[in-house]
Amino acid sequence: MRLKPAPGSPEMIRAHSNTLVHEIVYTLLQAIDQELFRNVALFLNTYNQGSQQNFSEALSDLRTNTLPDEEGFFSAPAYLDTLVRNLEALYQHNENTLGFLRGAILEQLALRLISQRCLSSECFSNQLFLDKYGKEVTGQIDVGALSNNEYFVEGYECKIKAKGTYGLASKDCDNLKALVRVAHDESYYVHVGVISFDSDNFVKSRLEYFDAPPYIKAYGLDSIIDLLSLPQYIEPDDDIEN
Repeated sequence: MRLKPAPGSPEMIRAHSNTLVHEIVYTLLQAIDQELFRNVALFLNTYNQGSQQNFSEALSDLRTNTLPDEEGFFSAPAYLDTLVRNLEALYQHNENTLGFLRGAILEQLALRLISQRCLSSECFSNQLFLDKYGKEVTGQIDVGALSNNEYFVEGYECKIKAKGTYGLASKDCDNLKALVRVAHDESYYVHVGVISFDSDNFVKSRLEYFDAPPYIKAYGLDSIIDLLSLPQYIEPDDDIEN
């Protein structure tokens, strides 16, 4: 199999190169095992524009996140003020642009988490998968990983909100199923999932709504940190029809 770049719309290309996106992702990675991470993720999930009711209060509430130091005293992490200022600047964009920026934050976060257990040449955002004959077998997949040395394939769709206009859709599930089918036929170890800033249970309910196969794993707020670890792959001898 091979990967082929599928960078998407000009708006999404600009979003992925936005400095605020990368600075926010960097901070989220620092806070990945903290309550702050969950609070910021829920903030990004909830607010799609800065003019929404309670936006200013919710942004201010993020400043109250504290961590214990070595002596057990609680204080705000050093990066908290920068994070809140970056979020405030992010939400100065119009709703359409902000939608792309919020989506890019989740995709870049997922990419960084998964990349930590891959070689630099194995994991990329916005990819098509090609079979051994060079035929495109998927549409664009938000994060794809492929190792022709270790013979594994991974594919993930990223959705800030699992339900809604830009939420999980039937075509996303079809994309992941197509990847599993071809990778399995070519004897790769394969794993696919949906990554979201919604809860695990809600992402699972959306997968069930689309009658998705059980091998499509839900990575919501409760388990997104699991992307740092090797997943449970579908093995070449497994029956993917059951």
